[in-house]
Amino acid sequence: MAILKFTMNGEFISEEKVSIADDFHFGEEFRISHIQDGDGNDQKTFFRIFKNDTIGYVSILPGHEGFYSFASPVGFIKDASTGKIYFKEWYSYAIQEFDSTGFHLNTINFDFGRHNYPEELRLNFIEKPREAQEYLKNSPIIRSINSFFAFDKKFFITVSHSLKKSYWIFLDKKFNPTFNIDELENDIDGSLIKMRTWTQTPTQMVYQIDSRQFFNDYVDTFNDQQVEISEGNIHEFFGKNREKLKEEKYVLVLLKVK
Repeated sequence: MAILKFTMNGEFISEEKVSIADDFHFGEEFRISHIQDGDGNDQKTFFRIFKNDTIGYVSILPGHEGFYSFASPVGFIKDASTGKIYFKEWYSYAIQEFDSTGFHLNTINFDFGRHNYPEELRLNFIEKPREAQEYLKNSPIIRSINSFFAFDKKFFITVSHSLKKSYWIFLDKKFNPTFNIDELENDIDGSLIKMRTWTQTPTQMVYQIDSRQFFNDYVDTFNDQQVEISEGNIHEFFGKNREKLKEEKYVLVLLKVK
């Protein structure tokens, strides 16, 4: 595996060969890598690498060797307000916390009470994906934390149960829940907002939507209505991109967090 570095203008900087890992975070003088299946005698899953010095953290949970390994579209995130680095686990309710220089600080485990996925069942379903899907579809069980973002004065997670009902939960900087949402209403321009999350900026949540679905949602919402077109609003965007939206593209939707 190789890591290619580019400038923000797409100009090639360097190439570095690395050992296999699922996710990376690059600091100024260090790197954190995540290997879901674990590595070494202690089966550590996180490694801080600085020059020739490597430190391993967090041994793999018993039985988790059999889970499918993949890289998250988000991976490590950095809290711009504190410099701390976080990683959301996929097969548990754990968030790993690192300091700004890549040293592991803490494991934060969430407890969803009666909505917890029993560990025994989770492991039993490793070789039975269809049975697992059927169980999760018909049970009020939260399989995992779908998203974890860090903002200036709050954290944010999304979870879902029955594989469809989504919840957005805001937490303070001590991980205490402060507010949760199970339905969104757009009182600004009336356009449809999906309860989805993909990635973040320091002040915004971002999700992507198929451009054709965006087109259909807009038509369904504003069909036969008189709309006011102004600079930067959704109606101007739709008018300028009407034909492109019918093609196989993606639209990025940004939601500002206050």
